[in-house]
Amino acid sequence: MRLDPVGRLLKLPPAVSGRVRVTRGVPIRMRDGANLRADHYAPAIDGEVPTVLVRTPYGRGAPVSILCRAVAQRGFNVLIQSCRGTGDSSGTFEPLLQEREDGLDTLDWLRRQPWYDGRLLTYGPSYVGFVQWALAAEAGDELKAMATIVTASDFGPPTYAGGAFSLDTVLTWSALLEAQRGPRLENAVELLRGQPRLQRGLARVPMAEADRVTVGAEIEFFQRWLAEADPASSYWTQRGHAHRLPHVAAPVLMIGGWYDIFLPWQLADYTALRAAGQQPHLTIGPWHHGSAGLFQHSAAEAVAWFRAHTGGPEQIRDRPVRVHVGGAEGWLELTDWPPPSSTPQRWHLAKSATLTPDDPDLLTPDELGWPTPSPATASRSADPEQALSPAPAQALSPTSAPTLSRASLPNPDESDWPTPTPAPANGMDPDELDWPTPTAFVATPALPDEGDVLDSFVYDPKDPTPALGGPRLIGKIAGRRDNRPLEARSDVLTFTSAPLVEALNVVGPVSAHITVRATTAGRGEDAPAAYFDVFVRLCEVDDQGRSWNICDGLARAATDRDPAAPIHVELWPTAYRFAAGRRIRIQVSGGAHPRFSRNPGTGAPLGHELELRKVRQEILAPSYVLLPVAP
Repeated sequence: MRLDPVGRLLKLPPAVSGRVRVTRGVPIRMRDGANLRADHYAPAIDGEVPTVLVRTPYGRGAPVSILCRAVAQRGFNVLIQSCRGTGDSSGTFEPLLQEREDGLDTLDWLRRQPWYDGRLLTYGPSYVGFVQWALAAEAGDELKAMATIVTASDFGPPTYAGGAFSLDTVLTWSALLEAQRGPRLENAVELLRGQPRLQRGLARVPMAEADRVTVGAEIEFFQRWLAEADPASSYWTQRGHAHRLPHVAAPVLMIGGWYDIFLPWQLADYTALRAAGQQPHLTIGPWHHGSAGLFQHSAAEAVAWFRAHTGGPEQIRDRPVRVHVGGAEGWLELTDWPPPSSTPQRWHLAKSATLTPDDPDLLTPDELGWPTPSPATASRSADPEQALSPAPAQALSPTSAPTLSRASLPNPDESDWPTPTPAPANGMDPDELDWPTPTAFVATPALPDEGDVLDSFVYDPKDPTPALGGPRLIGKIAGRRDNRPLEARSDVLTFTSAPLVEALNVVGPVSAHITVRATTAGRGEDAPAAYFDVFVRLCEVDDQGRSWNICDGLARAATDRDPAAPIHVELWPTAYRFAAGRRIRIQVSGGAHPRFSRNPGTGAPLGHELELRKVRQEILAPSYVLLPVAP
């Protein structure tokens, strides 16, 4: 057997074939005459083996070709195909539109190949995951398993997250697709310079000119997506596949990241499959969209998943949900998501920039109702991947951290709490690491009266509040960051708790209810403003005063809203352990540009921001966040 460095790096099971035959550029004819090219990786094995189908718009070269060879060595045919109009495939690439027909035509072609044994598996992240949903419902019994990674079945809702426009994701993705067609040297220079054209495009006003600034030409789908701002429109429903989920019968593995751009909508897909009687398996790690740790972990888990469903020796884990717990730096296994044992606890924004817990007995689970994510909502080191081991939870070294006692859990069969890795700076005694019931806090001041002004800021779309870390498409600017530079701005409010007396375990969906009085700044303080956004971020403040972002979300105020009613903001969900002595912080601001497009303050349609108007936001009581507290 040959050396297998890739298999060892990705922690794949042992190879069963050292030799792989590769046939490149195979033409696969579609119903309209287009030829989509594919590469076939076939292991040198006597007998039938299942087939892994990967359909991608990102080319078939390294590193995906290296992964295809490694997977083939594990006893699979691997067919990787360039989507229509990408790579050397003919036709025109119109994102999302023809993936169902092209996927089903590719399956028809597979059925005519002598090496295809009728067992189909699909694999891939992001857009490569979306195309899996396009064919899954109609693939029939041939589809034995799916591995969908940091993706969603419908790209409409993520494109208009919170009712704004996901400018950073859409424009950056557009630039990446365009770069594949351009000269390699020119693209390499652009990357080395920090993509200055992209940065100018992201800052462009009006937004409709951003594509021309970025790539030098109009991008048809970018312009169309600015115009089709309703994810429920026929344009998006024609291109989405959420309505097909109840008809998907294949076992589904879903892998996501706490800082991934698609997480809320991937969890909506999970909820839809559960409602249809399916039992998908879900893994959520401390990853963003381009994490190296995500690539490594997802490859290993997908191969094990495929082998388990095609006669391999691997066993399916008993608890279908496995999530990484930040702050504890371990893994938690659950029976479902969100965990039924979590209880919503209300934390009030109060005067003097404080954050005050409500009496837990005053809040019933019905008040939260575990909402399905919708468009109105994604280690103590700044790089959470440094604290991640891709090995199973059982592989966490018992010598590197004390083992948590399960005796205090109200339902030990519900979950296995992870082994934490305490940071030396915490000053925590290992004996204090059992998960306590989070009811003991320092004394808190009285809550503000309804209508009290807690604080205020002015949002200026000419100098929009910047995005820092969090769910971003490009890895080097995503994930956990020290938020102190952001919090130093005058247009960012913070509300911070006293140090926690005991640890607080937050596992599940997070939401905020912010009461806002908005007026047009500089045009008469009493003139109501109807057009503004509310961005809310949950942070942990450590012993050095650094503020680390955990999850966040944005909501664009509805023009017909009741001014006295709080604005509901769905944050990305989380699983996080706030250690004793740490403080909880809530940020409130008017945006996070360019992750979310700036609100011009005028109600102008997307792409037509000809006037930019300042808006003053006064944050009133009652305003609070709901944290899902786990025992």
